[in-house]
Amino acid sequence: MKFVKNQFFIALMFLIITGCAKREALITVEVHEQSNVNVLIYAVPISGTTYYGFTDTIKQNETGKFELNLKITQPSFILIRDESFQNRVKLLVEPGKNYHVSMKPEKNVQITGANEKGQMLYTTLPDPEFVELELRNIVNLRDDTISLIFVHQKINEVKQSDMFKFKELLDSREISKSFFDLIQKDRDCYYASMEARFLLIKTYPSLRAETKIEDELLENLKKIFLQYPPNDEGLLFSSFWADYANFYIAEYNQYIQEDFDLQNVPHNW
Repeated sequence: MKFVKNQFFIALMFLIITGCAKREALITVEVHEQSNVNVLIYAVPISGTTYYGFTDTIKQNETGKFELNLKITQPSFILIRDESFQNRVKLLVEPGKNYHVSMKPEKNVQITGANEKGQMLYTTLPDPEFVELELRNIVNLRDDTISLIFVHQKINEVKQSDMFKFKELLDSREISKSFFDLIQKDRDCYYASMEARFLLIKTYPSLRAETKIEDELLENLKKIFLQYPPNDEGLLFSSFWADYANFYIAEYNQYIQEDFDLQNVPHNW
């Protein structure tokens, strides 16, 4: 009986170890009609987390292609670009899967391989360097009469529209469940970051006038950070997480302190 238990334990440990083992995702990139592009830069996923500051390079091989064997344990986002940012693509890659990216002038990108319809759909979504850039396309930040409820509903409508398209692909089995789940976390982080940014912008007139920040603004910020905690492991996998965490730590978390002092606030607004 002891022998059977030991064998079971060994088998269980083997499953755990192999389940956590890194597997390669093979990404092949072709850059067409641009002979000056010899090196591509990519953001390196660290334990599934993608941060634009963690980068490495891929050199062109003898066939004129760029090949990256990425060892990962879980679905991860990876950003690939050239030095001029003219060619740029973000992929959601999974362990053991293959992807082929074709880049042409005028930011024309084609992706084939695992979850390709989902990959191509993701390329149609805005991917701003800062969420405020896209926020300005959704709401008029100069309109002082705009209500917080209106902005919340507007952002939620855009988010639901995004996710509806991915849900259709999931239901038709054209993307994997793991692909969909990471997209969901990514959109949660992106739109939570966008709404938080809007509310923080609305606090700036109070800071300029050195008056108390409205309780309604702080209460709405609190709701966002409670619903989507910055320390949620799933949100860490979104490339927008760094900004979101910064909004929480550098601004909101300062404003709610009882000894909050305006003199300590950087005047970058």
